[in-house]
Amino acid sequence: MATTDADRNTKRGIFAGVLIFAIVFFALVSNGGQCERYKQKEQSLELRRHYIDSIRHEEQLEILKRK
Repeated sequence: MATTDADRNTKRGIFAGVLIFAIVFFALVSNGGQCERYKQKEQSLELRRHYIDSIRHEEQLEILKRK
């Protein structure tokens, strides 16, 4: 049984669809990793801010105790 042009075009279409899906999926997954790194950096900065604020608060308490 010979394959017709329609059969070949169908196979090409399916292959192209799967290929596009794989590319889009890979792009979303890799972008998700970047988003996760951004969240970790944001949390790290928030912890640093909290730590700095606590040090400032302690310094202010020491100044008030001296007075």
